[in-house]
Amino acid sequence: MLLVAMLVASVIVTMPVIQVHGHGMGKETIGPKDVNGRSISLDLRLEPELRKVGELVDMTFTMKAIDVNTNEIIAGTIVYDIAITKFGTDEPQLKDRFHIMPDQDTLKIIFKPDPEMKEVIIEGETMPNMGYMRTEDGKDITVHGPVLVDAGLYVFNIDLVGIGDGFLNEPVRYVSYLTISEQGAWDVEYNGMSRKMEYISYFDTIKDLKMHTDADGNIIVESVSDFNWTTDFVKDIPLLHFEYYIPKDEFPDWINREMKGYINGIDASVFVDRAAEGYIVVHYMIVKSRLVKMAEMVKEDERNKVIYTLVVGKLMEERPMQEEKGEEKDVEKQWAEAMVLKSEKGKYVAEIRYAPVQPNIDEPTVFRIKIYDAATNEPINLPYKLLIYDQNRIVAEDLVSNGKEELEYKIVEGGSYAVMLNINDDDDRVVFGLNVVPEFPGYALIALVSAMFGASLLARNIARKHHTL
Repeated sequence: MLLVAMLVASVIVTMPVIQVHGHGMGKETIGPKDVNGRSISLDLRLEPELRKVGELVDMTFTMKAIDVNTNEIIAGTIVYDIAITKFGTDEPQLKDRFHIMPDQDTLKIIFKPDPEMKEVIIEGETMPNMGYMRTEDGKDITVHGPVLVDAGLYVFNIDLVGIGDGFLNEPVRYVSYLTISEQGAWDVEYNGMSRKMEYISYFDTIKDLKMHTDADGNIIVESVSDFNWTTDFVKDIPLLHFEYYIPKDEFPDWINREMKGYINGIDASVFVDRAAEGYIVVHYMIVKSRLVKMAEMVKEDERNKVIYTLVVGKLMEERPMQEEKGEEKDVEKQWAEAMVLKSEKGKYVAEIRYAPVQPNIDEPTVFRIKIYDAATNEPINLPYKLLIYDQNRIVAEDLVSNGKEELEYKIVEGGSYAVMLNINDDDDRVVFGLNVVPEFPGYALIALVSAMFGASLLARNIARKHHTL
């Protein structure tokens, strides 16, 4: 029988932790790793990814092993040691062994978070040396207790210790960072009336949110969460992600106002999506390398918290769209609607178009960019370059204009990206989001798109779907 060798094994050797940083969302594929000569990745999901403040709902964790060479899910007996820790803490909330049987291809665990319980109780059948499995009558493994109670980032340390007909000589360690995002709303007073300021936090619970007007007439919104700005803490955070969802019907005069974002007083290069249905969405997305640099600049009395500041300024001056030269029409390309964005320092206005309307991995994305003087609205001919990056890496850098009207680059992986437009030798810059469609199954597209901050329809749909505040 396949299980015999695994049942008689008595010693499991642990191996050193190998950091494999992921995107820090509720779905992730990690690896591949070499497992007895097979290249194996793990596909993990923790759902629902989004829950309301104070809401305790059942969480479903699923994990599949995938043979990278055949792209097939591996069915049959696999044994895992799983430890779940809230990021930034040392004590695991759960540490136990689980396995799937020969007739299965997915490990499934139902979590029932309960902060009142002192200990973790696991329901399921057990076998010697192999840990928990589903019951004989087909009921899922269920974990009750103080696990996954709070929203935020969790670290899943997963050791694959056995596969097929035996244990491995040494377990293979996978590390995943999965997030339970929190949706909330705070009452704020604006124009003498109580309004709702909404948000989604992807890292930790928001402890305070307030709004006031400064001496210059700017509206200041600040959200505060617990944090640790030491380098040792932030160097392992794959992505710090936060979003304000500003209802257009409650703040109609904000739609055409300038907006800037800061984290602990440091420029955050936010992306403002004014086209979202029903909302102005302000995305804060700080990748790890930038986060480490910011940690060195945070004031001493703010090192135990993160402050997401939104500054809502004056009305933007409307500038008529410039007509294309002559009557020439590019019938070959279908261009997305132009974005008109002001640079961070306020020196320039960039008019940005890209084609095709839905960027995809099958063809290059073409960028057509015009730059204007923000004070005079006159077009100016300045050099610029593009940098394209996602949550983990720089995909393309130093795409230089060199007098060309268009730049193009082929992005080979689907997902959501940030594009940074550096104007006039880094004199000023503009950041905007770009969503690239992959040729993946639908569930993989959702996982990728939700992993990033860009102008994503998914983010809007999530907010609307769960918006019953």
